[in-house]
Amino acid sequence: MIQLDECIDWINTNSFKKICLQLSDDVSKYLIELVLYLQKHTNASFFVINDTGYQNCCNDKLLANHVEAEACVHFGHACLTSSNNLPTFYVFPKNTIDVNKFCKAFYKQFQDLTMKVLLFYDVSYAHCIEDIYSRLSKDYNYLIVTKLDCISNVKFTTASPGYYNTKILGRCYHLPENTSCTSYHAIFLGPNDEVLMTLALSVSVANWSYFDNFKFCNYMSHESIRLRKRNFLIEKIKDAITFGIVIGSLSVTLTLQITAMLKSILRTVNKKTYVLSIRELTPTKLANFHEIDVFVLVSCPESSLLDTHGYFKPIVTPYEIDLAFNTARKLSLFHSIDFKELLFGGINHIVFESSQESDYSLTSGKIRSSKSINFSSQNKAVLLKDLGSVISNRIGNSFFLSRTWTGLQQNLGKTEVTSAVLGRDGIPINYNNEKSN
Repeated sequence: MIQLDECIDWINTNSFKKICLQLSDDVSKYLIELVLYLQKHTNASFFVINDTGYQNCCNDKLLANHVEAEACVHFGHACLTSSNNLPTFYVFPKNTIDVNKFCKAFYKQFQDLTMKVLLFYDVSYAHCIEDIYSRLSKDYNYLIVTKLDCISNVKFTTASPGYYNTKILGRCYHLPENTSCTSYHAIFLGPNDEVLMTLALSVSVANWSYFDNFKFCNYMSHESIRLRKRNFLIEKIKDAITFGIVIGSLSVTLTLQITAMLKSILRTVNKKTYVLSIRELTPTKLANFHEIDVFVLVSCPESSLLDTHGYFKPIVTPYEIDLAFNTARKLSLFHSIDFKELLFGGINHIVFESSQESDYSLTSGKIRSSKSINFSSQNKAVLLKDLGSVISNRIGNSFFLSRTWTGLQQNLGKTEVTSAVLGRDGIPINYNNEKSN
């Protein structure tokens, strides 16, 4: 059974009365026992969230607002980057690890006791980090162990406000004065997965290694697939005319701010934009928007670097949009995956500067002009927009280029008020109001 003593103390201390329980699939089998146990030891009402629609690593503030929940208890893996104003208690999974074997391998890997080491870890190993740190810190004076910036069932993860001078991807740590991360060797306790990739691309250190299967392995961040594809994606971004800004999570703070920033950048460089809100991204869904050349995914860091195999159009991050069009930003191995860092006040914010010079496309072999795009061209010739897509002048060659989508605007005072009517009932193959053959 999952240990819930800290969770119960947190609920009773804050006197929460209405709480949503967000469960991962591997915890769903304990659903009934969890709810009964929590109801027995608290005076709160509980609402269960099992299918969040968006990424389960973020606390689902949208569904919590639907039931007017005061707080959330999140079970399972978490990215810790949503940082919204919904009070959340995290119950992390606990992966078993032999601390003695880890420390033995650590001493063998880092024989120089004066080496500067920065230790990161997966949330499933947070329960044993305090024990590991207490053993290693006796010999390694320059060992820094990060803390998870949250309130959880592991007390060591609770960060002290105001002490840590560095916070990134839900992790906090304090660097001594006149030092930087570039002089540290970073270690990740966990497998080679998305968490390690996001950390390695975001934290600039001397080198990376990870501990998995009882041994240390080197991790070359500059050899990651994302970095190898980035130059190609930037060329595709510069070639594109129409962009789709996809809101992949409504639980991450500052989503509206980064969307406004992206629209401002693309408008400055004469690009057309659409804003889409899609819960689960699939190639089929995005293929419905054939006019869009590049999709920009606004989501939490662990969900931003998608495996785009099978998708018809490129899917990029806000950082790559800024890197493509902001002449003040220089290309480097660093990749700001958390879009909040790009906003004003963020650690990776750079004032936008656009180029007025034309350049040469390395993918299409054409000259890219910086002049405004005329979407109302009246040329009578057949227009080839994309491979396999021909626009005939019978309906006007600007018809498809000027297509727009509209959402659920309120239009207050403009829409005629009518009574609701009964819609069709049944299944598509045989609605009840249709005559059967």
